Amino acid sequence: MNRAPVRAWALVLLSIAVALFVSPLRATWVSAAPWWAILFAWGAVAVLAVLSARRADDAE
Repeated sequence: MNRAPVRAWALVLLSIAVALFVSPLRATWVSAAPWWAILFAWGAVAVLAVLSARRADDAE
């Protein structure tokens, strides 16, 4: 299994999480966004990561 796409998506998610955690605007926009929208966005990114990993496996 080619782990490169999985590692790439993990790095993207980690960088987004770090950027959001250290952002001075974190408190305002996170409190303004509904919790379900945040969960939906993270779920969509996770699904895309899985699909890209599967596509990479199929290409091999």
